[in-house]
Amino acid sequence: MPPVRRLLAALATTCFIGAVALTPSEVRSRFQPLAATPAPMAPRPAPLPAAVVPDGDPFVARAADDAVDHPVAVAPPPSLAAIGPLPPNAGAAAGAFAWRLPAGPVVRAIATGPHPAALLDVDGSTHLVTAGDRIGGTAVRSVDPDGVTLDDGRRLALPAAGAMLR
Repeated sequence: MPPVRRLLAALATTCFIGAVALTPSEVRSRFQPLAATPAPMAPRPAPLPAAVVPDGDPFVARAADDAVDHPVAVAPPPSLAAIGPLPPNAGAAAGAFAWRLPAGPVVRAIATGPHPAALLDVDGSTHLVTAGDRIGGTAVRSVDPDGVTLDDGRRLALPAAGAMLR
């Protein structure tokens, strides 16, 4: 055994013997098995209250509930009737809606990569298209980072970021 290991083993043994020898005898005498000391009795819990049994099924309507007449409101409350007719919308002079759907498909987003795709808004609904898909009676020829080319020769360009927010 190397001399460093012998020294460490001797120090560990000395520390263990010293800890046991220097521990007061009163403390050592208190460490006895648990079975030697009697366990204290726990207080008895209070008795549980009697069980409450419901009178019938709570989810079934009773005849007593049906006998009560509930008034039915046939007119709005007086506070709402006092408001009167509401003023017309600010854009009502220009028609029912102040905004209009753009004519034809509009490119909203383009995903590039090995299989490029584009999000097109057509007549108020959004479509995910790739090359070969049909939109509005014509096929998509290609999708590139600048826009979508259709088979009829039209080019749908991706609008600038600020134009898309309007």
